[in-house]
Amino acid sequence: MHHVDKMQEDEVFQYTVTAALLATFLAKKTKFLFPNKSINQAIETDLDEEIVNYLGGLLLRHLCQLVGNAHAVTQLRESDNGDVQQVRLATAIYPSASMMNHSCVTTIINQFQGSRLIVRATRALQPGNEVTNCYGPHYRRHAYAQRQEMLLNQYKFRCSCSACFDPKERNFLRQFDARACSSCGGAVIEDVCNLCDKADPAAPDYDQEIESVVDRILSLGHVEDAGRMAALEVCEMRLASRLFKHNTYLAKVRDMLARGYSDIGDFNKSVKYSRLSLETTIERYGTKSIEVGHELLKYTDLVLAQLNSGEAVDYERLLESLVKAEEVFSFNYGPQCKYC
Repeated sequence: MHHVDKMQEDEVFQYTVTAALLATFLAKKTKFLFPNKSINQAIETDLDEEIVNYLGGLLLRHLCQLVGNAHAVTQLRESDNGDVQQVRLATAIYPSASMMNHSCVTTIINQFQGSRLIVRATRALQPGNEVTNCYGPHYRRHAYAQRQEMLLNQYKFRCSCSACFDPKERNFLRQFDARACSSCGGAVIEDVCNLCDKADPAAPDYDQEIESVVDRILSLGHVEDAGRMAALEVCEMRLASRLFKHNTYLAKVRDMLARGYSDIGDFNKSVKYSRLSLETTIERYGTKSIEVGHELLKYTDLVLAQLNSGEAVDYERLLESLVKAEEVFSFNYGPQCKYC
């Protein structure tokens, strides 16, 4: 599929100019059209304009097909500070994989061994179940409106998968910006709890309290001593009393506490807050996500530092976390991954 008929005029113009430039370059600067002649002879040969136009048309079709059918070839790379990131190396078309329809709740995951694409199921599939791919907009990473816009702009369709069809599922990401329900602790979205469905208007002082805590956090600056860490802990407790337990801002404050306590050598508290951040990452991205793999590496590093400092550690949880990290990286990148 090339979807030229559904593209905006400026898109078609851009791809047409690119195709024309490539066709002209191949015709005048290479032996592509006349492989048995030298480049000089090829240049001096009278070019048939129809052949060049035909070549340009093929290139235009291929460029448009790339937009809607290509896969990003990726690889894990470790930075100097030890962070592990997925980087894009190239773009390629895999005809069989391109036949899969999109779903924001995909049933497969793509892995690469060099240029080879390996497709693995993310869960058990029954005979007759559709095998779906995610074209980029994933329900755990992009809000409903953003997903629809991205898919319409690039792939020219609107998604109606379960995450886009179910009104509650559409609100999945909104819970991570929500306050806590006063009845059950669930995420309150537009004054209704997403868990118990009870109406729960915000307290009159809610906005003022959150603004006060944020101002206090900003006033602390770079947290580097026990006194400031204690003040940041008070802020965390105030936020935890108002915000949904997996609120993104609350998780960021807990991550600050984990880093800060690590810097001053209090690994017991550092591990505590790292664990809370990990739980939010699991809720947001899923147990098998690469984001969880990265958080598990950070968490186990802190537990090992805690062990080396002579503090008591939960060996069973440490081993469980290391095994889980290996499973996550193996699941996402295959058993040959160097982090397995």
